[in-house]
Amino acid sequence: SASASDRLAGKKGRVSVVTPTTESRHEFHETLWACFLAQTWDDKELVVVETYVDRYSEFFFELSKKDKRLVYIKFQRPLEQDWSIGLKRNIGAHLATGEIIANFDDDDLYAPRYIASMVGSLEEQNAQAITLSTWYIYDRGTDVFHFCDPIAWGLANGRDHTNQEVRSRTYGYGFSYVFRRKAGIDLLYEDVNMGEDFHFITQLQHRRDGGGA
Repeated sequence: SASASDRLAGKKGRVSVVTPTTESRHEFHETLWACFLAQTWDDKELVVVETYVDRYSEFFFELSKKDKRLVYIKFQRPLEQDWSIGLKRNIGAHLATGEIIANFDDDDLYAPRYIASMVGSLEEQNAQAITLSTWYIYDRGTDVFHFCDPIAWGLANGRDHTNQEVRSRTYGYGFSYVFRRKAGIDLLYEDVNMGEDFHFITQLQHRRDGGGA
């Protein structure tokens, strides 16, 4: 049987996609599942942690009965007493069985080779975690795409990559975090809705046992 440290590290070669969500975001759930299915990485699972007041996700509830790649867990919470995103990310990490955790936000789109590319970079750099340095955002109101490059933005404003605001914009968005499960269990996210991402990644960067982010 696997040792405790092996279980903590997760199953080798498996990627666990972890997504926190709420009932107000049900409109994104089918697209989230489609993005997960489209990933070229073979051994994968989707872990969805939902809180709701009145109505849980029928889509994920029914799907979880039919597809073992989906781990769906729901918690009913009183109005205005929702759990934080940080707490839900931690629950997802504990439910994950893969050695690598990839954060997917429910309202974001991920290209089919996204996981393969990110895990490849993680292994190549022998890092504990990795995140995108540039990305696109789409404004549904104006139907316009925007390109985000925080480091280039900083340089254009006389600030290098060590500047706190540049660091916050570069590392502070958890939608593209890919990290080793053991690191996620060791460090945990703060129990907050804003800033839990940056604190988590900063802890990793300051670890003395190598790797970093």
